[in-house]
Amino acid sequence: MLPAGTDSLQAWENRQPRNATEGYYIIVNKTKHKLHLYKDGVLLKTYPVATGRNKKDKSSVGDLATPEGHFNVASINASIKSRYICPKTGRQSKPGVYGPWFFVLNTQSGAFSGKSWTGIGIHGTSSPSSIGKSVSHGCIRLYSKDITEIREEVAWLDNTSQIRVDILK
Repeated sequence: MLPAGTDSLQAWENRQPRNATEGYYIIVNKTKHKLHLYKDGVLLKTYPVATGRNKKDKSSVGDLATPEGHFNVASINASIKSRYICPKTGRQSKPGVYGPWFFVLNTQSGAFSGKSWTGIGIHGTSSPSSIGKSVSHGCIRLYSKDITEIREEVAWLDNTSQIRVDILK
């Protein structure tokens, strides 16, 4: 984390995490395949994750990269019956590919690339062997038990946009 008093603009310009000391805050480290969950500036837990197959910052739709930037959670949706639809072929996966929960990220602003994205989130997986690797289409995957644990931690929030998410190289 940046030193106390560092503002969000300076953090964004330096591609660094914000200095969030209130509420829930998630930092994803793509290189180390780790998600750090904080509450009121205190680290609650670190989880292993899978990230985009393309290790660079997202630059175009379908590039298999996880976007880097300062975001927030737009909504949390049950996803046990959800399917992945391949944008190139239109083929659908079996239900449950996203595990039990899908945290939809608001990536309309805050991306270091200056672009906006849709369909990016943090979710469980039906492929636990993928965790710890760069294999996703751009989302952040956790073990399904871990996304459930995070969901239970933040379940009392009325407004999920209070959950800040910084995705960093």
